[in-house]
Parts: sequence; structure tokens; C-alpha cells
Amino acid sequence: MRSRSKLPILILLALACPALARADIGLPLIFVEGPEMLMALVPVILIESAVYRKCLGIAYRKALWPAGVANVVSTLLGYPLAWGLRMFVQVVVSDPLAKLVGTSSTRTWAGYVFLALGPAWIGGEGDTWVLPVASLAGLIPTFFVSVYLEAWVLTWFFKDKGFAAIRTLSYKANLASYAFLVAGGLILLVVALRR
Repeated sequence: MRSRSKLPILILLALACPALARADIGLPLIFVEGPEMLMALVPVILIESAVYRKCLGIAYRKALWPAGVANVVSTLLGYPLAWGLRMFVQVVVSDPLAKLVGTSSTRTWAGYVFLALGPAWIGGEGDTWVLPVASLAGLIPTFFVSVYLEAWVLTWFFKDKGFAAIRTLSYKANLASYAFLVAGGLILLVVALRR
């Protein structure tokens, strides 16, 4: 049976036997963080434009276009790539660790290690602090993917600079914009902890 023809059968089985259909299997963070990354895109572009203006000595409006293009590419291509890296680490490191320890609870040392690795997919225990912590940890691989991907895009705009100089510029700009993202994540964490 072809895989395309299996989908309607699976849907009918789930509808016929609702006890078998489960909605507590977990949450892929790309669906939660993706819209947040899109909302943060404008402030990130403005922050990184300011860094480009200062470091390159160009007008702010001339820095907006390269920062905008680099960050749109970084958000649309880089974020899913970083999420894929997170998923790889989760499957190769975190999940085997949870099986070895015998628990994936976030209330154990293994659960804290799991969150520190920046999981791509989390299950729910009802702890509101888990999502902001997982997202904050996930900013680490996203930062490095952004630095290199944006540096690659910026070479199209600043052809007179070498790649090493562009990478340094991208690193500085992303340090500033990720400070903003981390601050936002910390605010969400404090709000979650107060609930």
C-alpha cells in the first residue's frame, strides 16, 4: 500500500478510536519559536543595522538593507537548520540519556541536562518554565548558525571586505541582537515562574 493512501485510513482509525489518538506526545519547538522569531525580526534588523553603521562607518539607512536581507535569510533558512541540529542532538544524546537514566522528567538531573542541550521537541509535564528554558538553550546553536549564514549573505553586500572581517562583523551584530533575544527569553521565564 502506498504511503499516500495510508493517511486517510489512519485518520479514520483515529476518529473511530479516539482513545488511541493521543495529543500528549510532545511539542516541536519550531512551531512555538518560529512565530516568535518572525516577530523579533524587525527589532533584530534594527539592532544589527546599528552595529553595521558603527563598525563600517556607513549611514544607518545603508545598513538596513544588508541587515534585513541577512536576517530574513537567517530566519527562514538558518533557524530551521539550527532546529534540525537541535533535533539531531536530542536524538543522539538527550533521548539515549533519558533511556539510560530511566526518566525524561524535567525534575531530575537528566531532565536539566536535556533542557541545557536545547531540545527541539519537548513533552509536557505542565511546568510552565520548561518552554522558556528550552528556547533559551536553543538560542546557542541558532546564534552560531546565524553568524555564519549572515556572514555569507553579507559578503554579497560588502564585497570590499574579506570573509574574516565580515564574519567578525556578523559576530558582533549577532551578539547585540541575541542579547535582545536572551532578555526577551528571560522575561518570559520570569513570567512563567511567577504563575
